[in-house]
Order: sequence, then C-alpha cells, then structure tokens
Amino acid sequence: MRRIVARIALAFAALVLVAVGAIVGLSWASLPEHEGEIVLSGLDGPVVILRDAHAIPTIRATSERDLWRALGFVHGTDRLVQLEITRRIGRGRLAELVGEAGLGFDRFFRTLGLAQVAETGLAAYSPEERAKLDAYAEGVSAAFARARVLPPELLVLGVRPEPWRAADTLLVHRLMALEVAGSWRRELLRARLAHILPPERLADLLSEEDSDGPVSIARADLPPAALLEGLVEVLPDPQSIGLGSNAFVLAGSRTASGAALLASDPHLPLRVPGVWYLAVLEAPGLLLAGGTIPGLPAVVIGRNEQLAWGLTTTGADSEDLVRIRPDPADPGRYLVAGGSEPFVERIETIAVRGREAERLLVRETRFGPIVSDIVRAGEVAPPDELLALQWIGLRTDDRTLAAAEAMGRARDVDELLDALSLFASPVQNVVVGDRSGRIGLAVAGRVPIRRDHDGSLPIEARDGRADWLGFVPAEALPRSVDPPAGVLFNANNRVVGPDYPYLITSEWDGPLRARRLAQLLAEPRAFDQEGAAAIQLDLLSGAARTLLPVVLPLAQSSAPVPTPLPEIVAALEAWDGTMRLDRPEPLLFAAWREALGHRLLADELGPLAAEVSGPRHGLLARLLRDRPVWCDDVRTAARERCEDIVAEALGEAYAALAGRLGGDWRGWRWGFEHPAVMPHRPLGELPILGPLLSIAIPIGGDATTLAVAGYRAVGPGGPFPVHHAAGLRLVADLAGRTSEAIAATGQVGHPFSPHYRDLARLWAEGRTVRLDPDRAEREAARRQDLLPPPR
Repeated sequence: MRRIVARIALAFAALVLVAVGAIVGLSWASLPEHEGEIVLSGLDGPVVILRDAHAIPTIRATSERDLWRALGFVHGTDRLVQLEITRRIGRGRLAELVGEAGLGFDRFFRTLGLAQVAETGLAAYSPEERAKLDAYAEGVSAAFARARVLPPELLVLGVRPEPWRAADTLLVHRLMALEVAGSWRRELLRARLAHILPPERLADLLSEEDSDGPVSIARADLPPAALLEGLVEVLPDPQSIGLGSNAFVLAGSRTASGAALLASDPHLPLRVPGVWYLAVLEAPGLLLAGGTIPGLPAVVIGRNEQLAWGLTTTGADSEDLVRIRPDPADPGRYLVAGGSEPFVERIETIAVRGREAERLLVRETRFGPIVSDIVRAGEVAPPDELLALQWIGLRTDDRTLAAAEAMGRARDVDELLDALSLFASPVQNVVVGDRSGRIGLAVAGRVPIRRDHDGSLPIEARDGRADWLGFVPAEALPRSVDPPAGVLFNANNRVVGPDYPYLITSEWDGPLRARRLAQLLAEPRAFDQEGAAAIQLDLLSGAARTLLPVVLPLAQSSAPVPTPLPEIVAALEAWDGTMRLDRPEPLLFAAWREALGHRLLADELGPLAAEVSGPRHGLLARLLRDRPVWCDDVRTAARERCEDIVAEALGEAYAALAGRLGGDWRGWRWGFEHPAVMPHRPLGELPILGPLLSIAIPIGGDATTLAVAGYRAVGPGGPFPVHHAAGLRLVADLAGRTSEAIAATGQVGHPFSPHYRDLARLWAEGRTVRLDPDRAEREAARRQDLLPPPR
C-alpha cells in the first residue's frame, strides 16, 4: 500500500513539475520583443525604437501620428497586463477575472458609469485630436495582437485582452483624475465626525490651514450615520488619502545655466507595474521627454525643446456628496427645488467568476449617480435618504487630453499657460519654465462655483443649494508669472490667500513640506540639476520638527519613567529630525507618534482616530499645545494630564517595538521597518505568489519630508510600510536637451523581464537616469524597427 501511495505521490509531483515547467516556459515565451523589424499597419513611414540599458525607449517617427501610434505600441508591448487590468477596473469588469473579490470595485465603477462617460466624451474632441487618440489605440491593439503567448498573470487568469479603443484612453484619464479626487471622502469623514463630536471638538480637528473660527453643525442637518458608515464600508480603498506632489521652478537669474530649472515629483500609490513609464519621443518639429502613463498618448510630466512642466495636486474641491430625497408620492422621482425629477435608471449585469452574474440597479440624478445604492446592492426598497456624487470627472465635455497635446507643443511659458484653458480634470497646479529663463505657476482645471455652501459636508438637493452655478473662469484661476524672487513652488499647500474671490477648497493640505521647500530654495546660490535633485531627496521631517518640541518637554516633566525611556528622550532631543533609513530615531519617533495619536483621540473617535491623525501632521502638536482637554480620557473617572499621556505613549511605543525587535533600541533601523511596498496588480494579495511579484525595498523619509514616503502603521510597534511616494522624479535644465529622471519600478510589466524592477534600487538610492535624445543611438541596447505595410 505504501508503495502505491508513494508512486501516486511521485506521479502527482511529476505532473506538478511538468505543469510548472510548462507555465514557466510559456512565461519566458511571452517576454516582450524589443528587437527586430515589425510591420505595423497604419504607419505613414518607418519608426525606430531605441531602448537603452533600462529599456527606456527613444521613439523616432516621421510624423506625429506615427509617433503616437508607436507610443501606443510600446505601452502595449511593455505594460500589457497593466493596461488590461486598468481598463477592467474602470469598466467594472474585474470580477470576471478574480471572482467575488472584485465585486466591490465593479459595483462602484458600474455605478459611476465611467465607461459610458468615456464613450460619450469622445465627441468633445476635434477630428484631428480624435485621429491622435485612434492612432494611439491602434498601436496598443497591435501590441496586444502580437502577444501570441500571454504574460503569466493573464495565463493564470485565463483571459486575452480585447482590442484597445480610444474610449479606453479617456477611461484611463478619468481613473487618474478619480485617484487624486479626495474631497468627497473628506466630506464623508467630516459628516461621520459630526455625528459623534460637539461643534467645538470638531473644530479642533480641522486642518492646520483652516480658519480660526468655530464650526457650527447641527446633527439634524447630517445624513444618517448608518448610511455614511455603510458607504465607507463598501467603497474601494481610499488611495487618495495622503497623496500629493512637489514641484518647483527657478528662473534663469537663479540658476547656473541661465535657463529655467524645473523639478517635479508626483506622489501616487506605489504598485507594480508602476504608474509611470519613461520615454523620449521625436518627430519632425517635436521633441518630448519625461514621464508617460500607459494608456495615455502624452508626456504628462516632462519637457520639450523649449520648456518643461510639472504638476502637483491643488486639492481643489471638485466633488460634492449630494443628499437626495426620494419623492414620497413617487419613489421613481427625487425632490429638487420647486418639485421633483425622475431618476434615470439602468441595470448593470456584472459577470462574476465562479458564480452567477449579479444584476445591479444604477440610478442617476442631474447631480450624478446614487453611490449610496451600493450599500444596498440587491435590495429593492430604497432608503429615505440617498447620496449622489457630483464630480467634474463625470462631465462628457472634458478635453484635458487636448490640453496635454497643446502643452507639449508650447514654445514658451505664455503658450503653455494659454493651453491650460482646455484643462478640465483633475484640478492641478502646473509649474513651467522655459529656455529664456522665464517661469510660471497656474491652477488648471474646473473649480465649481457653489451656491451658499463651502462643500465641506454633504449638501441637500431639494433646497437648490447643490446645483453648481458654473466654474471659475480659466482666466480667473490663480496664476503667477516671473515673480521677482525668481522661484515658484508648490507642495500641495495653499495656493491663494484669503482675499482670493473664489472658493478653491474649505480644507487645504498642511504647509510642512512647503515650508521646507521654501527654506531650501531661499539659499543664495545658483542652482543646477544636481542641487535641484538633492532638494527632492531631502529627509528632514516637518512632523518631527513640529511635534518633538511639544512632546519632549512634556515627557521630561512627567513622573519618573523606567529605563531606557530617559535615554530615548535624550536621543530624540539630540536628533535633527532627518528620517534616515539607517538610524533608530525615526523609528522611535514614528512609533511614539502612532501611540500618542491613539491615546489622544481613540476615546472620543474610536476607529476614526487613525483617519484623523494620519493625514493631519500638525494636529497632535496643536492639540497638546492649545487644547489639552483632549488629553483627558473620557472613558475614565480620572482626569489625565498631557504629561502623563505623552510619557505613557512613549512607553507603549518602546514596548511594542521591543516585543518585535528586541530591547536594544540603538540597533533598530528605520529602513527595515519602513519599506516601500509596491504590490503587484492584480496578484499582490495572493499568498506566496503575491510577495514574489511585488517589490519591497527599505527607504527613508515620511509623509512630511520632501522625499515623501507616506506609510500606514501596523500599530505603534510597526512595521510602517510605505504606500505612497514619488513614483517619478524629474529634473530638467532648459539650457540643454537632457533631463534627469527615475521611476520607482521598471519599464516592463512582465515579472520575468530583467526590466521589471531594475530601476527600483536606483530609485531607492536617490539616483537617476539621463533622458538624452542625442545619445540614444550610441547608447542603445536594443533596436526595433516598425515598418509600414508594403504598397
């Protein structure tokens, strides 16, 4: 019997090995082609693609249409899986691949109707602009068609991509806009807080950039708490929380070369394949270089021959949650000022792998879709109150991709700023500098003009206040050109003062990174590319500089604390606040801050404590300094002092860390506990396979250093994995044609490719690669020729 069992086991093992070998063999066979001649239909002339040692392409075409077709082909070749998964997310077709795990995404995106918005939105583009979109889409489709053996992720999932269409490109744009749209989630958080806090306590928790006056909100004016909590539960993970960017530009009078010098580093969620794809694009009369996004025919952040541009998120409130009341006389209608209007209904059928399809009723209003219906998916009877999402990204007259094309063609600062009149979503701060040494910064996009409210809380539809009155005119949006100081910058901080006549947002991001940026840029020296890159890598923590001067005296004035806490306090007192990966002090500070935030807020806020203290980096210092009432634990009869709370939090942090890392705190290292984690999409959550496909690499910094490394702590004992950082860093001196840039992962999305993660180490070490069109020929590691069909 044992021999039979052994033989069966050996046979099974052999089958497994054969199956694994077959999958590995097929996976190797599916690696992207980077050499040889390929006939590509639709080309007007030959295209040369020169890839350097990191597979960064320089694409040379004889026409602009061929250039965008070739970029689509390159994106489709190197990022096939990424494009397919992104499209499926936007179209609400993820559950077809992954089963019930994708249903939450699918319900949300089917409700938003982004696929329909993208289809209808094509009509907003001119025939010339549409030709560019079509050429790019045909290039992507051609790459898909050449992939006769699918990459391993799609082999596992058993799916072959459908041809790419121009509407898919518009869908990718809307998804990127949605990723940085965070105002409606802040509305949800404010409303949830208002249910559990009196107005004066709620005012304490507002952003450090908010007004000084009290906030008076009656709980009767809020949507039901159960509706708010239910919506939070079913929404996809809030990737936009804590996101941001840095960008600055120096005039020729401030640079060593005499031309403008620009630096830009956007902070988006880390994942692999990464958001960014580096490329150099050349056609007659056009040279573009910088960061592209697979799915979009544009250099999103980069330069041309004459100028360079960078982006940061303005934080404009471009969304509203609208409170919808069904008409009591007719549940198929909803109340508006002066009467009622009918819901526009449709049924979405969501295919689900491994089970029957799900039918989802979607209702739309003139404001937008009813997102709260997701909470009650599958139920017939509607609640008495609903929530709709009103968002600029749902408008079908958006021509932002036309603005991107015009920006790439601009020859000076004025022309680029003029191109921003076409920009719609997402609302961005655009910094620009040109070869003559001129510089500019402007807000671009649609900022709603509201009626008698500030967008900070869900607003009623039935009294007419939810209707937007229009958008801030493009010519009235904030703008600065050639300031006397010779420098312009933004780190998601406030872009206008209180005298600006329009409301941009009621809650600006904090100023900590901007203060550090202003300090470094004020140095009296002529900056060059190396100096600009060093600023991007600065590790001084604004959070540490703000909080430690408050907590250290409190800890020292507390009752005697056990060893080694006095030594830790002394070490943090001597520490300069630099979040170096090879030091223990950053880890001690981060753990202390985590424990302190919980002790100050959890008694009043419960699970909401982490959502409040995480992104508001000046909050804890402000409460300890100005509002010590928060130190008292409302769950106990005693009245706790801030000194004791601070000391106890330090003790808790040390104990939690020592329990994982041992008691010798001097040997602890921030980088080991603070890795940049880039999960694979879509297989990153799978056991064994997920960690193999994902990237994790130690880095320094935190969310308030210029080298942003925002983390989500797993309790005060850590670890503190980084979820968002500068996935792209770019510096361009307009005196020449080159740029220094780096992306966080690699150029190729295939996990067996040597270029899957080869840029990650360079990125983590703060190094860059040069984008130089003049050296592409002699530094090319691979050459690929795209040829038109013979005539």
